[in-house]
Amino acid sequence: MSTQLTYTAMIHGYDYKFFQVRANPAFGGTWSRVFSILDALPRYRFVISMDSDAIWNLPEVPIEWLLNHWNITADTSLAFAGDWDHCIAKDNGSCVNGGFIIAQQNERTTEIMRAWRDCPYGVQFPGCENWARHFSHEQKAFNEFLIPEYTRPTDIVRLPCDESDGSEGDYTGCHGVFISHFWATKLSVRIGIANTIMRSLTQRLHGYFVSHREELLEDHDMLGTSKEAR
Repeated sequence: MSTQLTYTAMIHGYDYKFFQVRANPAFGGTWSRVFSILDALPRYRFVISMDSDAIWNLPEVPIEWLLNHWNITADTSLAFAGDWDHCIAKDNGSCVNGGFIIAQQNERTTEIMRAWRDCPYGVQFPGCENWARHFSHEQKAFNEFLIPEYTRPTDIVRLPCDESDGSEGDYTGCHGVFISHFWATKLSVRIGIANTIMRSLTQRLHGYFVSHREELLEDHDMLGTSKEAR
């Protein structure tokens, strides 16, 4: 996955960071995403977090296009992949999935992220300590405690599940159009990465060939004599 995201970042001039967070025995490992986003947020206007089993399905599509497509405005704080329809959050909307998160640097985002980070201590949100170690950890904590607390329209945007979660042929009905998340079919991650990189490379190489056709193409006959020599 890191290779595929590094390739995507190189195409568009983005920074790519692979965060290695020291384990805390009091927290499940996936809580590390919350700490990583908070750490990176002061340095970037947008921080995008992706699970190790999620891939940027169309590397040639820039995040700027997706921000516009998903109506992420200058006031938006957080955008999450939508979870599949069977999961209902405390606000009666669909649950969000932490496998793909867009965080925009602003005061409200920092407030929400700090509340999320501190949620399992149970001070602001009694009962949240249950999700420090129990599955699905920070994702369950966010759906159960943060979503009902932060209700401004710009606080949390749910992205279409079909575009930001799941993968082609996934039984959930979410097909990963832009972001493929193989949480239900983890063995398919390697194939998905290979397909996206090869498709993108092939398109770029074909475009290069077409644009440099005159200098790359030589016309030879069956005797091996070039057109230029005749």
